[in-house]
Order: sequence, then structure tokens, then C-alpha cells
Amino acid sequence: MKTIHLLLITYLMLLCGCNTKEKTATTAMSFGIYETVRPDEMPSAIMDTLKTTTIRFEENAAYSIIGYITKDDLSVLQMDFSGENIQLVRSMYPVDPEGMYYSLAAIKGKPAIVNADLKTTKNKGTSVELYFNLEGARKWADFTKRNVGKVIVFILDNQ
Repeated sequence: MKTIHLLLITYLMLLCGCNTKEKTATTAMSFGIYETVRPDEMPSAIMDTLKTTTIRFEENAAYSIIGYITKDDLSVLQMDFSGENIQLVRSMYPVDPEGMYYSLAAIKGKPAIVNADLKTTKNKGTSVELYFNLEGARKWADFTKRNVGKVIVFILDNQ
């Protein structure tokens, strides 16, 4: 599971830094780094609601993955838990060899790090280097201190 998360993060970072098209008048890409909420940290009311859906729950509640949904299970992603400061997101790519299931994670409602915290990005082969401005570097240091050993989520343009 860690390999899948690492690959997803690497790919998302690659997308962020590999735009080789000329700059146009289009809107800027949205970017955010979010803290995850493990299933064992979720309010019981939310978990009870999720149990009424088609989610295939992850057996290990200590993982950052709540469970798995199919590509068509979009109604789960549209559930509003903003009152609890929680949002559900799915992985960009399937996590199974058959390509049927996507992982589902819960994230805290607001990103810890956003576009404004980045100074620049650089493409380095299959990786992307993120360069933070001073405020972003402070936020990243605090964020990583609070999340040692936890999965974090990178979201680009709502994906």
C-alpha cells in the first residue's frame, strides 16, 4: 500500500512540475497538501453513514485508507461532511490489477500547504522538486512534524 501511495504522490508532483506548454491566459492550477484522517479517527456518525454505501472498507483501520470504491461510485465523493471539517477523496488511478477499484481517503477540509507556499517546481526525471518560499518552508516543517509516519494527500485541480 505504501508503494501505491508513493507512486500516486510522485505522479501528482510530476503533473505539477511538467507543464511544458506555453503559458496562456488560463486559470492557475490549484494545489494543496492535506492531512489525512484515519478511519479510527473518524467521527462515528460519519462512519455509520459510510456503512450505508457501496464502499469496500479497508480491514486495517490504522491505515489512512477508508476503503475502496469503483469509478462509478461518485455519490460517495459528493457526501458533505464539511461540518466535521472532513472531505472524501479517491486516488487518481486504480489500486488493483484489474483496474476496478480506487482507494478512498478522508482529508481535513483545508489544505495545510497551497500554491502560494511554493516558490517554484522543477522536473527531475520521474520526480518533481518542490521549492517552498519562506512561509511555505515553515508550514512544511510544522506539517511534517505533525505527520511523521502518516500518509498525506497531494491534490491538483481537485484530483
